[in-house]
Amino acid sequence: MSENREEVPRVVGGRPHPEDRAPQPGEIASSEFEWGPHALFLRIGSLSVELAGLDDELAAMVRRNYDGFLAGAGDEPTVSARTQPAGVRFVRSMQERYLYLPRAEGKSEEARLDARFDASGVELWSYFFAGGFDREARQGRLVLCDCPPADREQAVENFLRFFVSTLALRHGGFLLHASGVVKDGRSVLFFGPSGAGKSTTAANSPGTERLGDDLVLVEPWRGSAFRACGVPFRGSFAGDERNSSACAPLAMACRLVQADEILLEDTSKPVQAAELVSQLPFLLDDAPLRALAMERVRAFIDAVRVKRLHLRNDASFWTLLDAELA
Repeated sequence: MSENREEVPRVVGGRPHPEDRAPQPGEIASSEFEWGPHALFLRIGSLSVELAGLDDELAAMVRRNYDGFLAGAGDEPTVSARTQPAGVRFVRSMQERYLYLPRAEGKSEEARLDARFDASGVELWSYFFAGGFDREARQGRLVLCDCPPADREQAVENFLRFFVSTLALRHGGFLLHASGVVKDGRSVLFFGPSGAGKSTTAANSPGTERLGDDLVLVEPWRGSAFRACGVPFRGSFAGDERNSSACAPLAMACRLVQADEILLEDTSKPVQAAELVSQLPFLLDDAPLRALAMERVRAFIDAVRVKRLHLRNDASFWTLLDAELA
């Protein structure tokens, strides 16, 4: 290293850094500088979220990234008993950033998200945003730093994923780390840890409608049944293809296992519950949210077939699924 080159500190494994700054309790709620006058409505399944305080640039970004999921102001949820949409108000932060993000040699630390839970709600913050919402995820506030557009776009997406995940739990469903497709009017979910093959399985499903390659909304439908709904949030390998905003009754959920031979394996309900809960995002350390998630998962495995699907990297698994679903 040359003597006049400044060494950039490296954060390894998402560890805290001395330059990290946590917002003070109540600071997020007291922020008053809105970005702009525009408001748009985001519709995911039966969930409706108003995004307010958008300037021209943020409104254009929302329209571009969430096209197909935008609804009119008078669009009411079809399943939820709520009569008013949830709301997120965008405000401007005077901070440069909240968490330190080194960018040495084109690399950065692992993504980090810090959170604070109390009796009134949730506060969370990452590199270029801080946000908070009440316990029911009815009203939220997203405080954005004045960062480059790509970082601001990622901040909006990360906060909305957390907000929608909590909102779904409060209204009988959950977001699941899964890919999902609709075939012959019914939906099938493929879930598992990173690298299990969720995106690949969605790509190996010709003649289907894709609900998601990384996240799918699961929500109650007509009594004790469930349905799967598309989400606007896409994984890293989705390319330019957008997810469908459709919803379809759930026929099966498959925990993916990479193997040389295709096989459908039955497992016990405790195993099913454990494998599903491990793929619910954003629960962090909040005990009430974890308890609510377990309640939703227990209802799910009582109503939906959950199996392990051993598969290769091709579309041959559909011969098994078609026979099972018939």
